[in-house]
Amino acid sequence: MQTVVKEKYYLEFNKDEVFKSLIASEGHFRNLKTVGMDSAGFLNCIVKHLADAEGHCDEAISHSLIVDGTDLSKKFLDLRDEIRNFRKFIQSSPISRDEGIIEIRKLRRSFE
Repeated sequence: MQTVVKEKYYLEFNKDEVFKSLIASEGHFRNLKTVGMDSAGFLNCIVKHLADAEGHCDEAISHSLIVDGTDLSKKFLDLRDEIRNFRKFIQSSPISRDEGIIEIRKLRRSFE
């Protein structure tokens, strides 16, 4: 019983951290003014927040297996892969402010 309580605590922590990182990423996209031009470093911050969210999804995969079973674990696995793919995309391709916000909102909807 104690193990499940601990796993649930860490799973909730991971969920909160994923949520906060996605919100922070969206905030940085709102401040992005020009496609492909990032003189203020907002894309670097977005990449950092997405990598953080990806890591917390990794941890949540394991915690959710103990707490809720395979379905929730798969949800975090899928979300981790979606976040990773998006992070790699913005590291190699120009993206507009609006495209970024829309993509972050999609990620949030799949998670919330």
